[in-house]
Amino acid sequence: MTDLIIKTDQLSKLEAGLVERLKTFLPSPYYIAPFPDKPEDFDMARMEAVCLVHYSGSRYSKPADQIRQVRELQFTLALYIYALRGGAEDERLHAYGAIETIRRAAQNVRLDGCKPFYLVSDQLVGQQAGRWDWQIDIACETTAIAAEHNIPSPRYPLNRARQEV
Repeated sequence: MTDLIIKTDQLSKLEAGLVERLKTFLPSPYYIAPFPDKPEDFDMARMEAVCLVHYSGSRYSKPADQIRQVRELQFTLALYIYALRGGAEDERLHAYGAIETIRRAAQNVRLDGCKPFYLVSDQLVGQQAGRWDWQIDIACETTAIAAEHNIPSPRYPLNRARQEV
């Protein structure tokens, strides 16, 4: 049971690692954190730029054997910023510069328990009241290992009642 808890905590560890990595690349006006548990309570007032990180799902390969599969972990970096291009003193305080900075911070980064992250996509997801909302999707691969390793053998014969000798 302990092994299952450690494996599920991998998502939190990777999310925290990405947050720390982004904090080293983006300037201090950015608010960088895991996506809040209650987004409706999150208030961006007085924030110049925000980058929130969350796990967004996994895809699995077909099993190579009965124990292991390749698991592609996907994370979303949500960027909320008030300038689209240039004009700010720091190039990272506008969307285009921030996207490139985030790309460089996340691309090919290896965190504990996974292969290096790679980029999946980035796109504009909305614009309202002068704020630009972007979504940057990244992924990494790890191995998903089944909790039960002892696969019961079939009992023969399958279609007849047991005979006494």
